Order: sequence, then structure tokens, then C-alpha cells
Amino acid sequence: MPAAVAALPIAAYYVIHEWIGAGILSAGGTASGLERLGVAQRAWAMLPISLEWWRLLLFPAHLSADYSPGDLVVSTGLTPAHLLGALVWGAAGWAAWHWRRTVPGIAIGLIWMIVTVSPVANIVVPTELLVAERTLYLPSFGIVFALASAGMALSLSWPARRGIALLAVVLALGAARSIVRESVWHDDEAHFRALKRDAPRSYRTLWMAGKDEFQAGHWGSGERLLQDAIAFAPQVAGPRLDLARFYWDAGLWHPAAEQLRAATAVDSGLVPAWTLLPRALLAGGDTVGARVAAREALRRFPHEPDVVGSATAVLAAARPR
Repeated sequence: MPAAVAALPIAAYYVIHEWIGAGILSAGGTASGLERLGVAQRAWAMLPISLEWWRLLLFPAHLSADYSPGDLVVSTGLTPAHLLGALVWGAAGWAAWHWRRTVPGIAIGLIWMIVTVSPVANIVVPTELLVAERTLYLPSFGIVFALASAGMALSLSWPARRGIALLAVVLALGAARSIVRESVWHDDEAHFRALKRDAPRSYRTLWMAGKDEFQAGHWGSGERLLQDAIAFAPQVAGPRLDLARFYWDAGLWHPAAEQLRAATAVDSGLVPAWTLLPRALLAGGDTVGARVAAREALRRFPHEPDVVGSATAVLAAARPR
């Protein structure tokens, strides 16, 4: 019954989402690494990543301010992590079925977890994030319910005081972990420090660190960090645009134009990239490419003042004599 009650609003979510399309229920895009994957491919890619759910729900010793490519690996091939994920889910299903009569709470808790994690699992509906700790609050009830049911079944022969003491210790440890973690979200600087500590290889961390290095005048390390961010998340336009801006500031027109072209290919609606691209091409001596890019920018964004001003100036300067 609890799992059925939990399933009702989730089912309603899917029905409404299908009825009205992306609209107001859009999760803000598709997580990096899952772009252009179908339902079956996303399910397979999320299988090893779901191990993070189990780790966070059962033993959240390590928490992270970000779970993104670089920190997590998105793979549609067959990896050891896929096999381990299949083994974990198979073991959970076997336990729920094997003790369905003697300890029905295990099955109820597992079903609750599956139902409530499904909207953020990137399978039926893709979301903007691969994993986020804040999305696991409701699923955690199912895991706690299953563990509590198993604990009660195993501790029938235990003295009541021992069980109460163990429960108190677990609750105190969990509460302390949550309280200590609150400081991570105090401000942007605290969040960035946590990113560098918790997920140093995440493309978001590399992106932010690269920008900081450039702004500090460390161009070599800044360029390397932004290129690493691009390599981990090639379908995210932001690092490409920022790298292009730094190239622009240095007068490196060809690499700037290359990154701007790539950014517009990833995100065709990226206004700042279309504003800069014709000018970068013109400054680099590609007048034909500059005229083509300027006309395309005007076609796409006829009411964007920055785009119109830039494209018009380029067309005037690149006009054949």
C-alpha cells in the first residue's frame, strides 16, 4: 500500500509530462553524456551510475557538490561497473522476493525507492543532472524502511535497549553528517571550494578552475583546464564560449573562431557566440566565412541588438570592393 500510494503522483507526473510535453515540467535539458540517447541506451548508461544512489543511500561517507562527467563516467558499452550494477540490483531484487513473506518491508522499501527515484533516473524522462543528492530524499525513505524491516526481523532476539542504542547512534551520526555538510552551500566561494575538494575531475570544476586561472594570468593552466572540461563534456557549450573569449582577449582569432563555431554547433541558440563569431572570422582574415556567419546570425536573431550590431558591422567591413 505505501508503495502504491507513492506511485500515484509519479504516474500522474508521467501522464501530465506526456500530455503537455516539455513545457513547465522540463528538467532544464539533458545531462551531459546522455545527449541523443534513447530510453534503452539511457537505462544502460545509468546502470553503473545507479551505484552512486546505493552508495549515497547506504553509506554516504563521501558527499560531493557535483556529480558530472569527469567525476562520473557515462558509458554505453559493457564495463565492470555495468556488471557490478546488475549484480547489486539483482541481489536487491532477490532479497525482496526471497523474504517477501517473512520480511515484506524489504520489498515495499525497494519498490518505494524504485518508484520515487524514477523521475530523476534519466530513463523515462531525461533530466539535467546525472546524480544529485537532493533528489534522493524521498527514495531514502524506502531504503530506510527496508533496512528497518530487516533490522527488526534480525533483532527479535536482541535486548530492546541494545536495539534502541544502536538506532540512536545511527541517527546521531546521520544528523551530524548532515549538519556538517550544510556549510558547503553557505555561499559561492564555499561551494567552489567543495567542488575542488569533492569532485576535482568534474567538468564543472575544471571549467570554473580554468576561468580562475585565466583571470589570474595563468594562461597555460587555464587553457589546459578548459580544454579538459570540453573533453569531458563536449556537448556543453559554456566552456567552449569562455575559452573563445580568452582567445579573443589575446587576439588569437583562429582558435577563438574555432571554439565559437563548435559552441554554436553544440547550442545553436547561444547568442553571445553568434555575436562574436563573425567578428573573430573577420579579424582572422576569413572575410567569406565572416559574411556567411554574419548573415546566419542575422537570420537567427533579427531582434537581438548585440547580434544585429555585430553582424551589420561585419557585413559592412567585409563587403567586396
